[in-house]
Amino acid sequence: MRVDWHVWTFAFAAAFVTGIVFGLAPALQGPKAELRGALHESVGRTSAGRATARLQRMLVISEVALSGVLLIGAALLIQTFWRLQHESPGFDAREVLTAQMTLDDQRFSKTAAVARLEDQALTGLESLPGVQAAATVSNLPFEQGADMNFAIQENPSGGDPSGSTEWRAITPHYLQVMRIPVLR
Repeated sequence: MRVDWHVWTFAFAAAFVTGIVFGLAPALQGPKAELRGALHESVGRTSAGRATARLQRMLVISEVALSGVLLIGAALLIQTFWRLQHESPGFDAREVLTAQMTLDDQRFSKTAAVARLEDQALTGLESLPGVQAAATVSNLPFEQGADMNFAIQENPSGGDPSGSTEWRAITPHYLQVMRIPVLR
């Protein structure tokens, strides 16, 4: 999984422009503040002024704490994204073209009709120039597949012997097309 440099450039440019626009607006309004009113307010401080100051301090502390939480969350998100970028998904889909078919027609209600269609499609695709191999799969990687429950007959760990997994129906060249190594 790779993110195009155009996406990164746009994200940084949008963040920069947003920071400039929303950071400069209060700074430009600052010199226009009425000095006499601010001085008058500071002279007449009472217990209500102390309560206001305490509330302001609490708000500033809350803002700093929330900013810290957001900063840590962003750093963790970036770290996770970095790790995902460098993690092998177990297949190599470079130079692989995918297409999706939905067989809603009544003709394809039987498994034999679907198998004939797959054979015809694969034969046609493999005859195209530049195509090295063709295969079909019921669900692409990272798509939700069909669930299948199972139970381990002899469970040496002593834990729960039942489980659930996803399964995919594939044709013979699928592992070759996706460059999925079979470990023995």
